[in-house]
Amino acid sequence: MSDAAKPDKKSKTGKTPGAKKGGGFIGWFLLFAPITLGLGYFYPPLFMLVVLMAPGWFALMSDQAEDHAMAVCVGSGTLAGAVFTVSSYLLSPPIFSSAMVLIQQPQTWLLPMAGSAAGAVIFYIVPMMIIESVYIKNQAHKKFLEDSQKKLIEDWGPEVRN
Repeated sequence: MSDAAKPDKKSKTGKTPGAKKGGGFIGWFLLFAPITLGLGYFYPPLFMLVVLMAPGWFALMSDQAEDHAMAVCVGSGTLAGAVFTVSSYLLSPPIFSSAMVLIQQPQTWLLPMAGSAAGAVIFYIVPMMIIESVYIKNQAHKKFLEDSQKKLIEDWGPEVRN
C-alpha cells in the first residue's frame, strides 16, 4: 500500500498528530479587539443608516412581487439620500448623541425621503413612458408600412394586395 492510501494514524489521545489547537487567547483578542474598539465609531453611523432607511424597509415589507422591484427602486433612492447624512456625521466628532440630534432634525430626512420619492417615480412612471414610446414607434412603423403598401399597389396594380 502506498503512503497516500494509508489511513491517518492517531495518537493515544485520539487526535491526529500535528493538528493545531484553536487560536487561543491571543488569537481571539486579535480578532475581537478591533471589533469592539470599532463599535464606538461604527455603531452610530450604522444606527443612522438603519433608521434613515425606513422608507426602504417599508417598501420591502409591502412589496409582494417576487423580484421586489419596487423595494429596490425605493430602497436605492433612500440609500442615496441617507449616505449624505451619514457622511456628514462621519465628518463630525463620532458621538452617539450627535447622531441622535441629526436624526431628530427634519432636514436630515429630506434627502432620504426625496430619494425614496425618486425611486417610486422610477418604478411607476418610467415603465409607462417606455410603453408609450414603443406604442408611438409602432404606430409610426405601421403608417410607414401602409404607405409602402399603397405605393406598391399604385406601381404594380391591385393584384399585389393579395
